[in-house]
Amino acid sequence: MKSDASPLVSKLTLLVLTLILGCLVLLVIRAYLPGRNHAVTTVAENESPAPAEDPNPTANPLPAPIAKRNSSSASAFRGPTNVTVPIARRTEPELRTEAANDRATIRATAFGSGGEPAIDVIETLAANGSALLAGIVTLSGTPKPEVPIALGSTCGPLQSKPVTTRHYVVGPQGQLANVVVSIRSGLLRKYGPVQPAPVLDQVGCMFEPYMMGVVAGQTFQIRNSDPTMHNVHATPKINREFNLGQPQGQVTERSFPLPEMFIRLKCDVHPWMFAYVSAFDHPYFAVTDTNGFFQLPAQIPAGSYVIGASHLKTGIELTQEVTLREGEQRSIQFQFTVPSSAQPQGNVVRSN
Repeated sequence: MKSDASPLVSKLTLLVLTLILGCLVLLVIRAYLPGRNHAVTTVAENESPAPAEDPNPTANPLPAPIAKRNSSSASAFRGPTNVTVPIARRTEPELRTEAANDRATIRATAFGSGGEPAIDVIETLAANGSALLAGIVTLSGTPKPEVPIALGSTCGPLQSKPVTTRHYVVGPQGQLANVVVSIRSGLLRKYGPVQPAPVLDQVGCMFEPYMMGVVAGQTFQIRNSDPTMHNVHATPKINREFNLGQPQGQVTERSFPLPEMFIRLKCDVHPWMFAYVSAFDHPYFAVTDTNGFFQLPAQIPAGSYVIGASHLKTGIELTQEVTLREGEQRSIQFQFTVPSSAQPQGNVVRSN
């Protein structure tokens, strides 16, 4: 009997150990079932802050729409829940597009239905929370007619319509172009360029643009797009004079190290060709377009400033004192009056 009982006890012991091991395996498998893991993950998403789900805001600037989030995820935003695209997350192309839309909106609302300039012309947000300053410049009075320019046999075929001098470029409602608007005082430190310098081109035997601004020391390009030879002769009063010849297609880089208003550049080959460049010790300047519209760069720091508007042919500068708070949107107006002795300068120039 004793010898028969020993194998039976061994089998029973082995069976019990197998059942225990099987139970342990089932417990381990159940602990890692997909359904249980999903429930834990859901709680973690509802309680975690937004940076955990958007670790790279530059690569993915647009967060998920609020409509797709539940109420427990409201803490994911550092501001009101109706702000779906924080300004700080916008990319440079988006900011450039927004700035273009801003300018279009301001131009569209610049004049009221009665033809009078509207005082408040800004209805859009400033980028990055900085101040936004824009406005309209007009001219009171009627200037003398511009002088026609006879371009001759070489330059004439390069123009599709007659050209004149550009002393007073005025719109139908008195909008005055080619006015240089800038911060004249109030900046507490020096600022570098915030946008690329414009290109001074020669097209149809005319300088384009006629009026432009650069930061002192900023390199800008001078280009000849005409199928004829030009020269560019700068005649500043403070900066150094230069005179360079340019065949077709040539691009030359130059700069003006010192601040100076209305630096004249001319072509000695075609004496009706003029352009004017103003150099500033800061980047907060603009030139009015044919709608009389201007907008200073949007990165203006908060502060109190004197804003100046200068027009070459009137010979005067109008100024206004403006205090800008951070993120504020302001519009201002300037109105020039035609001087009583205003006469178009220059005569009809002929060239063979």
